[in-house]
Amino acid sequence: MDYPLAWDNGDSYVGLTIFTSISDCCATIEANGRSCEVIDECAVVAEEEVNDIKSQSYNDRQKCGHKWHMNLERTWGCSNSKDFPDDWWFEESVEQLLHDTPESCCNEIFGNPDCEITDECATDINNSCTAPVWHYDSENHLCTNHGNYPMMWELEEEKYLYQTHEECCEKNASWLQERHCNVHDFCIEWNEVVGRD
Repeated sequence: MDYPLAWDNGDSYVGLTIFTSISDCCATIEANGRSCEVIDECAVVAEEEVNDIKSQSYNDRQKCGHKWHMNLERTWGCSNSKDFPDDWWFEESVEQLLHDTPESCCNEIFGNPDCEITDECATDINNSCTAPVWHYDSENHLCTNHGNYPMMWELEEEKYLYQTHEECCEKNASWLQERHCNVHDFCIEWNEVVGRD
């Protein structure tokens, strides 16, 4: 990777200079009034694979793993999701980055056995439909409540998060294509995209 080694130290840079997705990175850059140019130096994924991933339901994409690691979506925590770089499985990395218990993960990574735990395998995972939060999805150009947005947006909720899809459409009118607000209500059905004027 071509970035300062300090960025790999803990999770203080995750969500600020290191992101788990292109859309999170661009959302942060665009939130500061700049345009986002993407340079992807990794292998290109076949278009069919991308379309297959987009058509899966959000619940299908939830990943329950068996090893605990630094949570890439939340600060100061460990998760057992499968959402981490493949190179963490390399022999020289696995002992430092992947752990058998949440306590050993917290202790080894943060020096404290009591960090925030996100158990993706738990059956009582919070459902975003209990209190839907609407936000603009710049990748798909629509307002949605699927809950997959940059954590930084919670710091400025009034700017990025909305109680209704109408409010989301109204506040993001300049981003919408053809003056038409598409709404994707995850609480009804993931594959259904409802057009709203």
